[in-house]
Amino acid sequence: MAQDADNWQMLQDLFYLAEATPAAVRERVLAERCADTELCRRAMEIFNASSREEAEAEASKIPTLAGKIGRTQ
Repeated sequence: MAQDADNWQMLQDLFYLAEATPAAVRERVLAERCADTELCRRAMEIFNASSREEAEAEASKIPTLAGKIGRTQ
C-alpha cells in the first residue's frame, strides 16, 4: 500500500509494540501510542497476518523421528 510507505517507521514501531504487548491490551496500547486509528488498524492487520503465517509455518514442519526404527532386542 502506498500509504504504508509514507508511514513506514510508525507502522514498524506499532508492529513491534503489538508483538511485545499481551493480546488482552494490545489494541488499547497501540491506540495510546498513535492517535491515527487507520494506522493502528493497519498495524494490527499486518501483525495478525504475520502471526498467522508464523503459526502456519510452525504447523507445517515435518516432525523428525527420534530413536530407532525397526525391531530392537
